[in-house]
Amino acid sequence: MIMVKKLMISSRTQAMAEAVQTKRTPLIALTSIKDYDEYTFNHSVNVCIYTTALADSLTTDSSEVVSISQAALLHDVGKILIADEILYKPGRLSESEWQVMRQHPLVGAKILLEAQGVDELAVNVAFGHHLRHDRSGYPPVAREVQLDPVTELVNVVDVYEAVTAKRPYKKPFPPERVAEMLLEGAGKEFEALCVEAFVNFYGVYPPGTRIRLSDGAEARVLMASPEDPFRPRVQVVQDPEGQPLDTLEIVEIKRIPDEKNLSVASKSVKAHIGLITVRIARIERVGARPVRAARSCQ
Repeated sequence: MIMVKKLMISSRTQAMAEAVQTKRTPLIALTSIKDYDEYTFNHSVNVCIYTTALADSLTTDSSEVVSISQAALLHDVGKILIADEILYKPGRLSESEWQVMRQHPLVGAKILLEAQGVDELAVNVAFGHHLRHDRSGYPPVAREVQLDPVTELVNVVDVYEAVTAKRPYKKPFPPERVAEMLLEGAGKEFEALCVEAFVNFYGVYPPGTRIRLSDGAEARVLMASPEDPFRPRVQVVQDPEGQPLDTLEIVEIKRIPDEKNLSVASKSVKAHIGLITVRIARIERVGARPVRAARSCQ
């Protein structure tokens, strides 16, 4: 299992490295953002990481993964030509400022069209990453315009990363709330298969998420469960009294249909993915510990 995980990480890292090596000119332009707006730079890298890992699970074509990785990394490159006072404003934008900000997909597509050796896919993603599945969003296009699947996928990842990130003027959404938002928008704002692929791959609580268990203990998510995105494999790091554990426990969160009052997520989320009405969780481990449910730590 460890060897398989190392190979998976290696292939994703290689795809990202090749994405940088083969598209140096626009990527150098992207790095200029970091000098002024670390959030946008980090956001672009995070979207690339999420998208590359997911693409690597969906296709065995390494060259395709590299192209997808490049496109995801460059999706916000148009922001380098947005006025500093708008791009780096710490609060909410005015309507006129928002109209300028909405130009960055067009600006990004133009930058990539004029750059040498950039895949058409990267141009498409830069142009369409704020277009929704129902053709709402921006820039305005006719309903007949087709979005390629990678643009639809980056659309989902871009929204997820943006709303879970910390900003000076907003708190990050908890993972379960973001999952609810994506699932509610599936088939409308978001392409349903892309949402399904994202939630199934990352789970409701992505790896690294800190969660609070129902007995007060704190755990870190290790990996999503392929059987149930609401019940990840976790590592308990603090006991219910908040004391660090000398020996970290790796546990599985399981569903117990006959227990009550331990719901993990809202009914609307459950309805969208066809799970049972009352969601319960038990952590099973050697030594039979108390029943536990999970929620994110904020």
